[in-house]
Amino acid sequence: MKFVYGLSGILLCTLMLAQSNLWDTPEGRERIFEATIQIFSDHYWKQDALDWETWGNQFRTEALEATLRADFDKVMQRMVSTLDDHHSAWLGKLSRSSIPVLERSLGTEHSYLPGTGLVIENVLLQSPAHAVLHRGDVIVRINGHDLRDSNSYDVAQLIGEALNQAEVSLDIRRKQQRLNMRLSPLELNLTELKNLPQSEMLGPTIGYIYLPTFTHKDTARQFHQHLKALQTQGATELILDLRDNPGGGLGELGLVMCAFLSGPWVQAIGQNQIAWTASCGHHKQSATNTLSDTKNEVLSQDNLEESAFFDGPLVVLVSRNNNSAGEVAALVLQHVVDAIIIGEKTSGNVEALQEFTLSDQSVVLVAVANLQGIQGENFSLGIRPDIESQVRLSELARGFDAPLAEAIKVIEALPFTPGKYF
Repeated sequence: MKFVYGLSGILLCTLMLAQSNLWDTPEGRERIFEATIQIFSDHYWKQDALDWETWGNQFRTEALEATLRADFDKVMQRMVSTLDDHHSAWLGKLSRSSIPVLERSLGTEHSYLPGTGLVIENVLLQSPAHAVLHRGDVIVRINGHDLRDSNSYDVAQLIGEALNQAEVSLDIRRKQQRLNMRLSPLELNLTELKNLPQSEMLGPTIGYIYLPTFTHKDTARQFHQHLKALQTQGATELILDLRDNPGGGLGELGLVMCAFLSGPWVQAIGQNQIAWTASCGHHKQSATNTLSDTKNEVLSQDNLEESAFFDGPLVVLVSRNNNSAGEVAALVLQHVVDAIIIGEKTSGNVEALQEFTLSDQSVVLVAVANLQGIQGENFSLGIRPDIESQVRLSELARGFDAPLAEAIKVIEALPFTPGKYF
């Protein structure tokens, strides 16, 4: 059995209910509909959440009378959305293409600030921009066109035209510096690149790792590689940037947690009882995350060779957009290893999902467990930062990342926030 957090990076755990595709017949639609109700009745984490038969009766007639697949899916989506747990979802029939989608890009994520220009919020690894652009840089001109007095629509057009050319000329403002550079756009798999962890040294002993998601199947291995590299460079303090992390796989999350702790770190409550406990174990240079039931029987296990371990001062950055595993990671580090959390409050979407595949290959995600701390801490309350701070685009445009600056202030025990004022 595998569990996932969020809708990104789905890990398969299928329950085949029949072998034939029956959707085209009224009887088939009824069978699919009733099977969905039964799945929620049997597996939903909160046993007494609803009278499941009454829940289904509200949508049964409309679903069974749907003659178009799209109409049937809309009814099912609406039905599941009434649970309002932010996780369970009707996905319908999925196309699981392995062909990457390529987009012509320089490899930046940015927002337009009127009167200022394009503010760089992230620079992707393995992209043309990576070696030369930084978070907080402002693109003032593209191919000679001044962006400061434009509107969002015109700016989008200018970007699109520039990316179709062999080379793009950029005028950049970096704090008090003025730079000009020429970059060649490439066809990039932006989805893949956005998921990659990044790291750097922010000082002689301060390491920084940006971990955008837990959805990538190689997240944990890459994270441990970054951590090892930082420690080799002399990092004895660490800033872990989880801002906007939407969640991902429990296995990847668990192996990342193993970089900071040993022993139990989270429990899952399903059907009004403890379903399993996750624990980290270490042997020489390897790490193992194990899910065990209340009888200590192993339900699943994830292993990582050549792991790293960090037990120094730790600061974790979060934003209001953190969800699922992106919330659980910060909550665990806050409660188990006393990490200092800096950022914004979150909503507490901490259910674990299981994916079920029905007879016609329709997919439904069901929240089968709700996560809590190993001492029973209520993770559904969300993250409550030790220090509240948020990024403002106008401040980022002058190179000031408020939460990151607060993290450096905490680590270095400074009496002021570095960079807050010119």
